[in-house]
Amino acid sequence: MDDGTFYKSNYLSSVHLPEGLRRIGKDCFYECKFLSTVSLPSTLTTIGDNAFAYCTGATITIPESVTTLGANPFNQVSSLEISKPLEDGDGISDLISKIRFAK
Repeated sequence: MDDGTFYKSNYLSSVHLPEGLRRIGKDCFYECKFLSTVSLPSTLTTIGDNAFAYCTGATITIPESVTTLGANPFNQVSSLEISKPLEDGDGISDLISKIRFAK
């Protein structure tokens, strides 16, 4: 998906992204305040900078296929799950260090 595709959209409440999608661009869903449910495909590998930042009510599960996260992709997201098992040396620790949660 291109950068900023749904930037500050007030009309999204849920999103189901199709299989085959590999990349969510920078600011793609930035500040979509009414977005609550996000379904990501198992083919997704990259989530760009601030992709879901300030989607304060969103629940997002990161699929195992994700290997690259931009800066602050989930800043202020209220619920985040990682479906990939955490193992030393697999790079997931680096991914987790880029996540900021809502307080």
